[in-house]
Amino acid sequence: MSQPIYAVIVLYNVNYKNSRTFMDIVGIPDVSLIVCDNSTVDVGNYELSDDYPEVTYISMGHNAGLSAAYNRALHKLEGKEGYLCLFDDDTEVGANYFSALREEIDRTGADVYLPLVYDDEGLISPCIISGVKTSRASSAEGIPPEQISGINSGMAVNLAVYRDYRYDEGYFLDYIDHAFLRDMKARGYKILPICSITLKQDFSMNNRSDVLGAKVRFRLFYRDFYRFCNVSFSARCFAIRFIIKRWLYINLYMRLNSWRLRWEKKREEKAK
Repeated sequence: MSQPIYAVIVLYNVNYKNSRTFMDIVGIPDVSLIVCDNSTVDVGNYELSDDYPEVTYISMGHNAGLSAAYNRALHKLEGKEGYLCLFDDDTEVGANYFSALREEIDRTGADVYLPLVYDDEGLISPCIISGVKTSRASSAEGIPPEQISGINSGMAVNLAVYRDYRYDEGYFLDYIDHAFLRDMKARGYKILPICSITLKQDFSMNNRSDVLGAKVRFRLFYRDFYRFCNVSFSARCFAIRFIIKRWLYINLYMRLNSWRLRWEKKREEKAK
């Protein structure tokens, strides 16, 4: 008998009707959907329960962070068996995701599954982690089990691992996935990539012209990243160097690039 499947989508300041992920998943047979709403403004998501009574809607009341949203969803699933699938609100979920996941569960029975997730620069997950340093893999195949990591969106986890585990709410947005997978490996759980599932993810951090957006993301990022690296002196030193490098990139390179683009636009307008 197939394991029950639960899908969790975390919304942030987006109406559920405008969430590509929600529209891809809602209505799929034998998938129980939970929506956690971290929105800080009223975008009309209170209508979700009326439009889709089969969907469990959780309003966090504010942006409580990703870890807190996951833990609220897990509270709803207390005592249940099956697999939990995590999704951002802007992930394109292919039609074969759940069927391929069920086949893989029946075949391998792993504790955690990582689909292939691509952004506009290539494969983003699964990835390689060495200590606290993550890097892209050219392929999901051949990543040593002790070095495999990945992102939250699309990850599928056996609910059994959550019987004595909850996400660290000291993390707000970043490195929740890497911290979780680090903990799972320390506990001896089996983590496998699923090469038959491919997802597309949009990352705002890839926009090299949005200086203001990058600064906002950086303020969230550096706290989470330092927490992730707070495991040894060498890891903390790495974190400090990386954070300084990221700050310089945003405040020097990105700012100069933004000025260059504005100057080129003005020159083009004058030339017309």
